[in-house]
Amino acid sequence: MNQLDEARKFLVSCGIAHPDDDIKLIAAYCADLPLRNALGAPPPEFTPGQEARFRRFIARRGENREPVQYLVGSEEFLGLELKVTRATLIPRPSTEALVEKAGRPSTFIDVGTGSGAIAVALAVRGARGTATDVSAARARRRPGKCAPASRRGPYHLCGSGSLRGRGL
Repeated sequence: MNQLDEARKFLVSCGIAHPDDDIKLIAAYCADLPLRNALGAPPPEFTPGQEARFRRFIARRGENREPVQYLVGSEEFLGLELKVTRATLIPRPSTEALVEKAGRPSTFIDVGTGSGAIAVALAVRGARGTATDVSAARARRRPGKCAPASRRGPYHLCGSGSLRGRGL
């Protein structure tokens, strides 16, 4: 039995009914591969260090029920890879539906932005706006918390709590 099959068996024994996508994302992350390709890619070959990390992450996923998004530090949201931490909520499919329903507004205000998913998605669509969180101090402690995880995007949550970027 290979390590991915062992991981699947372990996660199912921990009550995770459909662990395949979790395993693929964790494997890609531990092998330093792009997450955007993880679900359709063949299983990676691990170095001994990568395999040890993979086993630790699988244990955390199963024993602690730690969300995969927190383990790998990001979540896909409307085609954007957003950074998430335990200090932010994981963007949900219902939030994607909300952004889709908003269409293409010219302006927005996102109060309680959290991961910044809504604000970044609207800004990428060309809207201008402001995203704020409860505490500007918290934003300063987590610079770039609503930036796309790849850091290629132009948006970040600055210390003042405003979304700034191209044209904003």
